Amino acid sequence: MKKIKLNIGDRIRFIRQHVLGCTGKQLAQMAGCGQVAISYWESGKRDVPVSFLYFLANRFLISLNYLILGQGPVFSMYPKSTYPVV
Repeated sequence: MKKIKLNIGDRIRFIRQHVLGCTGKQLAQMAGCGQVAISYWESGKRDVPVSFLYFLANRFLISLNYLILGQGPVFSMYPKSTYPVV
């Protein structure tokens, strides 16, 4: 079986669609950013800001290791309080 390598945008899209079950517009509203920004980040047209990665990690307990490196489980094993507030 061929292993598919995902980039950070693909992982964000996967989390949005399959873990959170929301649209780009809904995620943008939760994050306080524009829907176009979400689309650009998911497609790789723009770099994902660290503040958005922290938002996902803090709000939904998504592992930063998974988001950034694509390694380990999707969900963090640490409570929200261990991530710094951005």
